Amino acid sequence: VDVNTVAAACRTDGECRSYEPARVEEVTDGLRAAAKIAAASEECVVRWEQETEFLAYQHGWDTPATQFIRSAMERAGITPLAVSTGGGSDANVLNAKGVTAYNLGLGYQKPHSHHEVLPFAAFETARQLCRMLLTS
Repeated sequence: VDVNTVAAACRTDGECRSYEPARVEEVTDGLRAAAKIAAASEECVVRWEQETEFLAYQHGWDTPATQFIRSAMERAGITPLAVSTGGGSDANVLNAKGVTAYNLGLGYQKPHSHHEVLPFAAFETARQLCRMLLTS
């Protein structure tokens, strides 16, 4: 009995993130070229589909919105710290649409896992921060 063990088609999904749009373009161009070279050596065809789901954003440390948030954090007993994570969130989408938005870390442990937890003390601090933001 003859059995064909070569798949008729293959789908591969990937993701590329960077703070610099030019770097995303450079990496995706390289991936596309490598895929085409590999496919050509096996007499295959590459169908490349690409979409931008979100763009990186950055707010200045001294912008009015950042100062407002920093002040509320300090009044809630939190030391403000600006960190670039490279992650994607609703804030990316909102900023791309012209709505100034921030991601505020709340102290989650083991985020994006089945063991994610927010300690009660961190929850209480987040509650206090919300209170400071709403009563400023």
